[in-house]
Amino acid sequence: MARVNAFTDGAFSKIIGNDKEISLFDKFLNTNRVLDSHSPKLKKLLGKYKSIINNNKPTFEQLAILETLIMQMNMLESFTNDMIKLNLVREYVYARIPFQRVDIENKDVRVIVGTTADWGVDNIDKLYKDNEFMEYTRKKLVEAMNDIIKQTETQLKQYK
Repeated sequence: MARVNAFTDGAFSKIIGNDKEISLFDKFLNTNRVLDSHSPKLKKLLGKYKSIINNNKPTFEQLAILETLIMQMNMLESFTNDMIKLNLVREYVYARIPFQRVDIENKDVRVIVGTTADWGVDNIDKLYKDNEFMEYTRKKLVEAMNDIIKQTETQLKQYK
């Protein structure tokens, strides 16, 4: 089971689904597909459930976007350098931080912060201790987070 992260796990964002995952209410309805074998009372209950979902789907979608934006802003305003994870792929140094995303499966932001040659090191552990590097990395991550937040805000505007 995946780890639960307060910065990237929301309630409504899981309920409404996305391009890759079916919504939880659609999953629920799909488990009750064979309506021919259901009693009239059960069919009526399923019909009422479906009607309520359909009438409120835009509200749920708006709540999911608001929830995503809240989690994104929370991370932007509260992350610390010790939350930054560095990786070395060939000579490139990547930085990542947990961040709510609906467009990709990985719930993080990743940026390239240069090469080991750019920073004159061959060891990532040295970079964690380099204040100039960590400040530069923080700025790059903030820029990337702000870009994603702007996209989320644009999505939210369709509901106003």
